[in-house]
This record gives sequence, structure tokens and C-alpha cells, in this order.
Amino acid sequence: MRSPLVPRVALAVFATLAVVPVARAQRSWAEHLVGPRARAALEDADAERRLAAVERLAVRGEPRQAVAALLDRLEEEEDVRVRRAIFHALARRGDRSAVGPLAQRLADWGREDRATVLRTLGALGGEEAVRVLVEWLGAADVGDQAVDALVAVGAPAVPHLIRALEVPASAPRAARALGRIGDARGAEPLLGALQGALPAARGVILEALAAIGDARATPSVLAMLEDPSPTVVAAALAALGRLAGPAAAAPVATLADRGPPEQRAPALRALAALDPEAAGPRARAILDDDEAPAVLRRAAVEGLLAHPAAATVSVLAAMLDDPAHRVAAAEAMARAPRGAGVPALLPRAREDATRSLDPALGLAIRRHAAHLDDDVLEAARAHLRGDPSPRGATLAALARDETVLPRLEQGLGAPSPEARAAAALGVRLLGRSARGLRARVAARLVDEADPRAFRALALAALALGARIDP
Repeated sequence: MRSPLVPRVALAVFATLAVVPVARAQRSWAEHLVGPRARAALEDADAERRLAAVERLAVRGEPRQAVAALLDRLEEEEDVRVRRAIFHALARRGDRSAVGPLAQRLADWGREDRATVLRTLGALGGEEAVRVLVEWLGAADVGDQAVDALVAVGAPAVPHLIRALEVPASAPRAARALGRIGDARGAEPLLGALQGALPAARGVILEALAAIGDARATPSVLAMLEDPSPTVVAAALAALGRLAGPAAAAPVATLADRGPPEQRAPALRALAALDPEAAGPRARAILDDDEAPAVLRRAAVEGLLAHPAAATVSVLAAMLDDPAHRVAAAEAMARAPRGAGVPALLPRAREDATRSLDPALGLAIRRHAAHLDDDVLEAARAHLRGDPSPRGATLAALARDETVLPRLEQGLGAPSPEARAAAALGVRLLGRSARGLRARVAARLVDEADPRAFRALALAALALGARIDP
């Protein structure tokens, strides 16, 4: 005997297959109806109606007819808002047949319209659009927008940009675009363009080489340290900080010690990136010298904060006494490799009645727990959980201290929404270790009225994989 379910299943399948073509046909008819109406509305005397028609044609109507109608309207559209909307609609349509008509009229529009059209060409992409964009790299008013558009095109624009390096008016922006795209194919042509370029272009080329990150450029960049232009030397130093390693530090250290005043500061920053051990003593000597120029002191501080190392921990620890650099120095110590900053940071955090150093200590423990002695690790966690406030439990959780789980559970039901949010953050930071609180978090989330606490609870629930019943 055939099951009574079989006819019902067959009927359901038939109905589904029948509905799909009908739905598609309805959409097709809707598209045909919307297109002519919107195209007709492009001729309306009311700018608001034309604007609404453009917005409809950006997503509705037969594609080729919609693009053709939008391009036709551009010929006589005088309202700025409608004109810009047409540019955006063409970009959204993505039909490259619009490239030629837009390019033909590009010189007729004002600066703002040209900038918008260049962005539209970047969104459309393709060989023709790239050629047009490269032609506008040398434009004083919209050259930067051409760079942005070529970067949006990405790798397909690289061969055209390499050729543009040979045109003096376009070379600086072509180099900038190559650096932002970051394609390794640009490194060798940039090196070839470096020697014969004007000073302004040399600086941009060096920045582009640093952005691409090809270490083979290091010898050519080192040679630029002898350039007569201070701007070029500064760009070379910045590039070395990103391209090279300790082997390139010697000439940079010489500039940091005995170079012209305008070169010592960038050299010191570069040295901090290349060889922190060599930069540390120099930075400390500058900071201890009350008569050192302000620009040099600022460079020493910036280099130490940006590139912490075991060799510079003692200098960073001394900076904790300066209220202007206290928090930043603590954060730099937390980033020192393999937890090298923790032994110096912990006693200072213990002495700090304001507990302003605790967040950096918690972050250091989270990052470097595997490299710390058990005694140091436990002492740091004990200090953090010794703060009885909700913040203390959260920072202990940041340091992966599972002993604060009961405090976090209690905090989830605290009267204060700030305390509930802090507890939820702590649960999220502990992750798998807090799975036992999944049901508690989900239940608390359903009743939470405070937006900040609700968001913290929702993120904690997601982290724990909690099931949330509506």
C-alpha cells in the first residue's frame, strides 16, 4: 500500500517548481515596467523626481537601457545632486560601456565632478578605465583622486603605472599608487626610476619601496643617505626602518650621532626600528640631557615607544615617572618581546595607588605568559585580582586568571550596568574557561535593558557559543 504522504510530497514539489518560474516572470515584468517609467522620469522638470529615477535605475530596469538613459541624461543635467547620483548609479551598474562616454566629457566638468567621475572609473575598472586614470595622474586638481581610483583597480593597473614612472609629471603619483597597491612587480621599476627622479619624486619613490617591502631595495635606499636633499634623506631613513635589519644600522647610527640637526631625529627613529639595542643608550642619553633639542627628545620617545625591546626596558621604565608618557611607556613595556618588560612593570604597578598601570600588566601577561617564570606570572595575577572592583576581576580575566570566575558570575547580576558589562567582558576574555557560565550569560541577556551591558553580554554569549532563547 502506497503511503498517503507520497501524493502530498509530490504536490509540494510540483508547487515549488511551478512557483519559481512564475516568480521569475513577475520580476522580469516588474523590471520592464520600472525601466521605462524611470527613464521617462529622467526628463521630468522636478529635480527630486529625476533624482528618484536615477536611484531606481541604479538597481532596476534592463541594464543596457538603464546605462544608456543615464548617460544621455548627463548631456544636459545641470543639477549637481542629480549629476553626482548618475555617476554613482553608473558605478553601481558596473557596465564598462560607460567608460568611453565618461572619459570624453571628463575635461568639461568642474573639479568635484571630475573627482567623482575618476572614482566611478576606478569602480568600473578595465583596461580603458585604467588608461584614462593614468592620463589624469599629473592633474594638479584631481591627480590624487586618480591615485585613489587606480588603487581601487589594484593589480591590473600595475603595468600602466610602471610606464607612468617615465613621465615626470605623473611619476610621483604613479609611485604612490604602486606603493599603496603593494605589488612586488613595482619594486624593480621604482628602483630604476629612483636615480634620475627629481627630489620630490625620490621621496615618494622611497616611501613606495618601503610600502612594498622588498628587502632587495636596501642597498639603493642606503645610497640615498648621501642625497643632498634633507627630505630625501628623511624618506630613506623611514624606508630603512621598514625594509632592513641590524646589518644596515651602522650608517644610520652615524647620522643619529653626528648628522646634521635636521637628520638626527629621523635617524634616531630609524635606528630604533633597525637595532633597538643600539638605539636604547642613545635615547636615554638624549632624555637625560636637559639641553637636548626638543625635536630630538621627541624622536627618542617616539622610537622607544614604537619599537620596545629587552634592551630598552630600563629606559621605558624610567619614562613611567613622566605623567605625559606614563601609560604609553607601560603599554610599550607590555609589547616587549617574550615578556621582557613584565619584571620591571610589575613592581611599578604594585606601587601605583591609581592602578593606571594594571591594564598594561594584564595585557603583557596575556601575550607572554608562556615565556614568564611561574612565580612572576602568579605574582602579576595576584596583584590584578587584588583589586576588589569589577575592573579588577576583568583585568585578571585579561591575564587568563580563572580564579576570578566566581566574581565574574556574581558581577553578571550586579545592580550596576557598568559592573554587569565589566563582568561580561571578563567572561568573554576567559573564553572556553568560562563555558560553565553560558546559561547564566544567556539568561541575563534576555532581561538586560542597558545598551552597553546588553552589547557586552551578547559578545560574551557569542564567544561561549551560548544558545539564546527568544
